[in-house]
Amino acid sequence: MRHRLLILTLFCAANLAAAQRTFVSAANGSDANTCTRALPCRSFAAALPFTDADGELIVVDSGGYGPVAIAQPVSLISPSGVYAGITAVSGDAISVNAGDTAHVILRNLSLNSQGATNGIRTDTAASLSVEGCNVGGFQQDGISFDPTTSNARLDVTECVITKSGFAAIYVGVHGTQATGTRAVIDGVHLYENKNGIYVDGAQATIRNSVASGISGGQRVFLVGFIANAASTVVVENSAAIDKQQGFVAAGAGSLFMTRCVSASNSTGIYSTDLGSTVYVTRSTIDANALGIDTAFGGAVRSRGDNTLQANTINGSFTSFFGPQ
Repeated sequence: MRHRLLILTLFCAANLAAAQRTFVSAANGSDANTCTRALPCRSFAAALPFTDADGELIVVDSGGYGPVAIAQPVSLISPSGVYAGITAVSGDAISVNAGDTAHVILRNLSLNSQGATNGIRTDTAASLSVEGCNVGGFQQDGISFDPTTSNARLDVTECVITKSGFAAIYVGVHGTQATGTRAVIDGVHLYENKNGIYVDGAQATIRNSVASGISGGQRVFLVGFIANAASTVVVENSAAIDKQQGFVAAGAGSLFMTRCVSASNSTGIYSTDLGSTVYVTRSTIDANALGIDTAFGGAVRSRGDNTLQANTINGSFTSFFGPQ
């Protein structure tokens, strides 16, 4: 009987300690609360231990909620019209080390750097979804996704990322520890980042996005979209503007661009290294200093339905391909 009572007590304690849905409030929250709707917590970090695995952590009202380390599958959600800010002075605004089977969602958050390294960094997760977020000013990456989890997936939709020291979005594999990293990126606006979307040994599909950057009249920003290290990257309905290089394949990477624009860059399309190829379909390469350039055996192939014009030097496609 005493064993039954002990089990019942532990069961009740567990249910009191965690909930499927928890809440944070800048107006009346306290980290001494239990994070219910009636008694919300003040910070994300305090609310996470009260949140069930695969549960939701909801922002009640506008304010700053502090950096957070996510160690479980969870959704951090700010409703439309509610400002949920995270300002980080060092390290990462959000780190995700949730386990190889975890699914994490971040929705409508604003991440700001005052000297911090990454906006969102992922070490382990089966998938990370970043929706409607604003990320600005981080010294390394706005979103850094190279988990040790094999076959991990990144989804980024309708985000604005600015002034990242290396890449607005970095997608890669973690050395030899992981394979099969994939990303789908749709509707992102990337301004004044050193690189826009940098794919490194992974697969990515990018749609309806723009990578742009100019400072003091100078193109001091590097690449708009790059497929590096045997990556396969598909880019559709997207634009690279005011970069040193708009669309790039390197290190035996393959980049497929369809209905894209590369304009006002130092080089519109660039392919370097043997085995690197950019395939171009129904796209416009216009008003660049150099339209197309290759080096060290790289190739830029056209389907024959592109516009290459009004560049200081147009350059030329290395070969053509047609419908099969």
